[in-house]
Amino acid sequence: MIENQFTIQDAKNKSLRLRAERMANYVRAQIVEAISDEHDLYYLFFYKGEFLTAKKVTKLRRHSFIETAFKHGHVYQSPHPFMNHLLTSNHSAKIINNKQLLRKLNQHYSKTEKAYILTFFESFISKKQLFEEIKDMFYEDRRGGQLFTAYQLIRILKDFAPKHSLVKSLSSDLIYKDFAKMYRDRDSELFSQDLIEAEKIMFHEIETCQDQYVQHLMTENRPLELSMLLYEQMKKAPSSATLDLLHQTLQENFTDNESVQLLERLAEQVKFASLQELLLKKYLDLKQIDRISLILLETEVDLTPNNLEQLTRSMSEISPNELNMQPEALQNFILKLLKHNPSKADPLLTKCLIKLLASTELNDVNDWIRPFRELCGKTKAIEQFDKMFNMSEDLESMQPLGELYFEFEQWDQALECFSMESELKPDAAKPLKWLSKTYLEMGLKDESEAYQKMYVSVQKQA
Repeated sequence: MIENQFTIQDAKNKSLRLRAERMANYVRAQIVEAISDEHDLYYLFFYKGEFLTAKKVTKLRRHSFIETAFKHGHVYQSPHPFMNHLLTSNHSAKIINNKQLLRKLNQHYSKTEKAYILTFFESFISKKQLFEEIKDMFYEDRRGGQLFTAYQLIRILKDFAPKHSLVKSLSSDLIYKDFAKMYRDRDSELFSQDLIEAEKIMFHEIETCQDQYVQHLMTENRPLELSMLLYEQMKKAPSSATLDLLHQTLQENFTDNESVQLLERLAEQVKFASLQELLLKKYLDLKQIDRISLILLETEVDLTPNNLEQLTRSMSEISPNELNMQPEALQNFILKLLKHNPSKADPLLTKCLIKLLASTELNDVNDWIRPFRELCGKTKAIEQFDKMFNMSEDLESMQPLGELYFEFEQWDQALECFSMESELKPDAAKPLKWLSKTYLEMGLKDESEAYQKMYVSVQKQA
């Protein structure tokens, strides 16, 4: 799929195509804002990376959960690898109505989770109705003697409707004074018994709770949220330990392409030597020569002898057409390789010249190759190019010039030279032979055979 386009099933099992705009990650919740082909606005709701449902927006309540998530959460603009990973991991997403949502919450989540999730939807379900649903769960638990669970629900209601008189009354009820003290003092018991409240604290106080939050997300096996947490921490305070854990998490749960994209996004915002070195290693493993050349051009990352050997081998395995890099980056890259291993000058420079001659003026190629003359001396590739450059304006040298273009796989230029030589010397067989060879290299067999016959005919007449 296109990175920011995806399809879900609507309530009538019809495909609904959406374009993702942005995503927020906020205390167990992920919310994706998207636009349909009809320009309707939708919000997709996820809980711990699992799709819940989507809602078409008519009006958003002020100070809603959605507003809070996009204001205080981790927000990513589309296209983004985190968003792409979330959506592709939930590729069978289907919109369900409110009754189906309640049934789903009852079947798969605890009461406190259900209450917390319900608060996501206050722009789409009456706040009064949501309040009554959570209140009913509270009274059910209180009647059943489940006082701690009941108090957890009070805490959720306190965040949801802090000014409500019932919430104020219940919050100050002396029956819950021991629980209230535990929350106030943030005892270790709180972090083991009320995980939602614990995550709220850890999310908002990440500077002091990072290790605890990381361990919690690892224990619950929530790699997407863990990756986002580590990613954000790298932006604020990069460290080798955080980077190592981020890399490990990406390796185990994301594709190679997603991992590289995320590290690249991070490198655009964070100048951290270990991050550049990691990206370089990823590029080496994936043989992404063009990306390596950019890192070497833009940063001070040093290549080890092993890196240089690996790159030289990779260069020998790719075709000139795969050298997708700007001339300056290519020049800098090849200079580093040849300073390490000058014996590879001819094959590497030949490959580069084939690529450059296809799209670059001869004068510019001549400037490009100048530092290699100083580094490598007169190699075969440099000598051939120098001959080509010196012959380029000489009508008497069309045949040898064409042969040099042929050797550098510049078929159109070679054809032009051989054709001109044939016009200047209509009785000569040699340019006809080379025209046949060139057309054959271009895959034009009929033209090649025609010039081969002309060559044989001229040979017989000689």
